[in-house]
Amino acid sequence: MSKSSSSLGSDYYSKWNDASFCGCPASNYVAIKIEWNTHSMGQHIPRVLWNCTRGISAIFTFGLSTKLNGGLEDLTHDAICIRIRCKKCCRTIPLTCEFVTNGQQFRWGHYQYCVSTRKEVEIDLDYLIVKETFESMPRYSYDLLAENCKHWADRFYNNLIIENNKEQKRKEQRRREQERKEKERKEQERKEKERKEKERKKEENK
Repeated sequence: MSKSSSSLGSDYYSKWNDASFCGCPASNYVAIKIEWNTHSMGQHIPRVLWNCTRGISAIFTFGLSTKLNGGLEDLTHDAICIRIRCKKCCRTIPLTCEFVTNGQQFRWGHYQYCVSTRKEVEIDLDYLIVKETFESMPRYSYDLLAENCKHWADRFYNNLIIENNKEQKRKEQRRREQERKEKERKEQERKEKERKEKERKKEENK
């Protein structure tokens, strides 16, 4: 997680790649995977000095900075990469959502290199819900200890999981409703067929 989070360092050291659109309407987009990755911001501060900063922070906060909210960590930046699939042309486009010193960012593209992947999961979530979830995130000011990119990524990742679970429940309910209607339709057809068969036999017996 990048505690001095600015996308400038991670853009350069983790090789940011812009993504081009397929040209299809966004209504065809669906999120198929979420990746919570950490990315290098480079050696802007000597490692010894950075570790010393972490130690001093722990002393002046009575150790709380290393226990609460993650404290100061390594020179890395946490970002959420969402794989968006177009149902029309079947192209997959990377979307990166992150929290930096000047606020939240919603960018089409991805970092070529990552230090580690904290979490990843396959989902099936409409792109518009992803966008709404991003836009509904609280607009906090960046804070090195209390509100950094790792905290934001954690909340956003979990919010997407919650929305995906809701969407899967809705889809399951729709599926069951369709099955119920199909069952009723077939039952009506069966009864109608029986009725016609009875009428036919009745006519034959006259």
